[in-house]
Amino acid sequence: MKNILFRKVSTFFKLIFYKDHRSQFIDNYTWKPYRLISSYQIKYFPLLTYKFVGKGRLPTKKNRINETENPCNDFSFKDFDEINENDKNEEINIILKGISNENKKNINKSLLTYIVNMNYNKTFYDFQNITHISSDKGTVNGWLGLNGGRYGYQKTKNKVIYLIGDTLSLDELNNKSRNDVYRQFDFKSNFQVQKQQLDKLHIAAMKHKINISQNSMGSGLWAIIYLINRYKKLNIYGWDQYRETAIQKISITGFIREIWDAIDFFQKSIRTKEGKPAPKKFFCSILISYIYTFQILTNKHFIKKITVHGHVSSINLISPIMMKLKKIIYN
Repeated sequence: MKNILFRKVSTFFKLIFYKDHRSQFIDNYTWKPYRLISSYQIKYFPLLTYKFVGKGRLPTKKNRINETENPCNDFSFKDFDEINENDKNEEINIILKGISNENKKNINKSLLTYIVNMNYNKTFYDFQNITHISSDKGTVNGWLGLNGGRYGYQKTKNKVIYLIGDTLSLDELNNKSRNDVYRQFDFKSNFQVQKQQLDKLHIAAMKHKINISQNSMGSGLWAIIYLINRYKKLNIYGWDQYRETAIQKISITGFIREIWDAIDFFQKSIRTKEGKPAPKKFFCSILISYIYTFQILTNKHFIKKITVHGHVSSINLISPIMMKLKKIIYN
């Protein structure tokens, strides 16, 4: 009994006094009141959203950026390994976790296929060319068979792309070498697999220009934005933004409620064994994800380049809501 009490007290003080945990502690005690007012706050005062969600999760007025014709211009990119210039002429598949069984039947399995945050298993046994891609290091470690792999992710024979997100500063993005980023992986524990693992691992980095410290949009959208710059044509399966149904015309109140419902579902799902995300941080991630989903799928340069099989394909139906949300990151 004393040990349990001691652990609870210890955890409490860590959450209060350690900077890395403090925002999550505050989040756990303030997200429910914010949930009640969030739809009205965003509807009438979208520019003030960053003040309600916690430091570093949305850009302040100073950090907002100017909107350009191409949403990919909002990011800086760097490949730490050489890429094939012929990629620009290729058509590829991208498969996200939201893929339906019906959509699986219609995939051209002869195309190069990027699978986001999923293991290579019997579902994809007849695909001819697979590459795994994720912005989560634990997932990548699992695919490579290294220590620190996320639970359930197994070593793969396929190529792996690790997308480093906003953990790098702009200076690091520009100045870090290939060897610098490869030192993050513990290849020393198994010298025999070192060369094999290095040969199939490709590391790239992306940095969002809104310059916030806790910007996370999820591996799916991160991968899509990265791959748009590499390939001629993208067929995307399972792009759903945690939705169970297609987007339809809805009020902003209903839209924000749907986001919170998705967060509730995620909190209760089996994935919470990996650690529950702070609700307001997760809320911000989904907001930014919707903004870029809208920017990509309504962009005149991408309309012929992207085919989407997923619940977000009709996002143009909520254009008035997205115009409101865009004020959160754009001047």
